[in-house]
Amino acid sequence: MIYEKIISRRTIRKYKPKPVPRETLIRCVDAARLSPSGANLQPLKYIIVDDEHLLKEVFSTTKWAGYLPDYGPSEEEMPRAYIAILLDKTIRQTPGHDAGIAAMSISMVAYDEGLGSCILGAIDRARLRKILKVPEHL
Repeated sequence: MIYEKIISRRTIRKYKPKPVPRETLIRCVDAARLSPSGANLQPLKYIIVDDEHLLKEVFSTTKWAGYLPDYGPSEEEMPRAYIAILLDKTIRQTPGHDAGIAAMSISMVAYDEGLGSCILGAIDRARLRKILKVPEHL
């Protein structure tokens, strides 16, 4: 059953204007939190963004499908939630594979809950840090 889920999941870049239940976002983070990490150090922290005002600000820091600049969502099609994955540098200096494992866990739980997702790496990190008020060690 998990095999079918993995091979049928697709990256989604345009979203319906429907809020994501907070409980679903917490389930996604819980799955990521319980995912494997190198030496079981669990150096990752998570920020859920589902506030309408913050969503627009976070959206402005993202780039979608870098080689296809016109392929990303419009503001009307932007995600209705984000889960930021952060590395606690007091625990580990580099994320290794931990962030990828966590991102895949989040993505698969979202899919299982009937939601589309896209793992983003092209982000204006400096602006995002300010918007989310991320502490320096993360």
